[in-house]
Amino acid sequence: MFAIANSQQPLSQALLDWLQPFTDTCALLINLYRQMAEREQVTKDLAAARDQAEKANKAKSEFLSSMSHELRTPLNAIIGFAQLLSKGRRDPLSEKQQRQVGQIEKSGQHLLSLINEVLDLAKIEAGHMTLSIEPISIEGVIEDACNTLEANMNATGIQLIRYPINSTWSVSADYTRTKQILLNLLSNAIKYNREHGTITIGVTQQDSELRCSISDTGPGIAPERQEELFEPFNRLDAEYGTIEGTGIGLAITRELVERMSGCIGVDSQPGKGSTFWFTLPVANVAPLTEQTATRTLPDAEKAQRDYRLLYIEDNPTNQRLMEDIIDDFPHVDLQTVNSAELGLEIMRHSPPDLVLMDIHLPGMNGYQALAAIQNDTQLKHINVVALSANAMERDLTHGLAAGFADYLTKPIDIDKLSATLSTYFSAAPATDAPRKAP
Repeated sequence: MFAIANSQQPLSQALLDWLQPFTDTCALLINLYRQMAEREQVTKDLAAARDQAEKANKAKSEFLSSMSHELRTPLNAIIGFAQLLSKGRRDPLSEKQQRQVGQIEKSGQHLLSLINEVLDLAKIEAGHMTLSIEPISIEGVIEDACNTLEANMNATGIQLIRYPINSTWSVSADYTRTKQILLNLLSNAIKYNREHGTITIGVTQQDSELRCSISDTGPGIAPERQEELFEPFNRLDAEYGTIEGTGIGLAITRELVERMSGCIGVDSQPGKGSTFWFTLPVANVAPLTEQTATRTLPDAEKAQRDYRLLYIEDNPTNQRLMEDIIDDFPHVDLQTVNSAELGLEIMRHSPPDLVLMDIHLPGMNGYQALAAIQNDTQLKHINVVALSANAMERDLTHGLAAGFADYLTKPIDIDKLSATLSTYFSAAPATDAPRKAP
């Protein structure tokens, strides 16, 4: 081509015809290389978009974890002190005060449930929601959910109608998540019902599935808007009314049902109420009967000595809350410090029976302190329980894998804390420690 282009001989048609196959081939090669370059650029763009999405997802997870921690820390004091006031044995409250404290705790628990809903949605979207599928009694989980919301129904004058359920029916599902599904649907049936309305619960078997239906006598939903119900943060204009909510409960409910191999739907007409239903696969074996035992701290007669509890926490409000909680247990000596470094020094000079430790501490954090305890032959026998506002599932998994004996979350559940203390104090070796002064 170079020689022909620089030749003095004029181009003839015969020469052009002779070159045609060659030029066609060159054109195909040029087009191929262009397509390959475009495909390579598209691949690079997709990789960049994927990396950006992963960074955004990681940033969202870190934000949600941080948000959870920051909101749970003040809630720990609100709910914790409310529980202490309502259960106070030394200075019992009047009926009016009990009602007022009950409202504080109820509002705190409501705020906590909203936080948990947002975190649940984030876990589902990230694919981090874990389920424990096993045979469960559908009658038992419905009974549990109805008992939980019984006070709410009574307060609003709503009548609950439950059709008889075959006691042998069981489904393959996660008990906690199935109860969450029922609580979400029942809560909506209460909130969006008419005054002195009714809620009807029924279960039917359809081939290899059980179908649970929850009907209300509320205003109903227009057919063209029913699909919007399961969209996150879509409340069908109810956000402008007086009914509280985030609009993500039904979105979470649908994800949970579908992850347990079920389906969910709604049948409704304006002015005639609504029926929300979901299905779950029938279990092949009978549900297991679980027995639970109530554990309490050693009482005055059973306790043979005082138990030393070291609490490492830098937040003064949380320190005061723990002091007030432990004050109700006369055979537990509590010592509180605000740093892991000081806690380690105390542990070396006077080993406690149990250590409760926050994760976010000034200087040495909870994980660093735990590693120091595990590497110290004098201290490694001491059980360390984490008590943190980091409450996402990955936080619990990471904490237990690191070696914490248990992982409790804030806001503190006083009954759960009491059971945890009982477990580890019961296993503590006997000492000749003096009793705490009354």
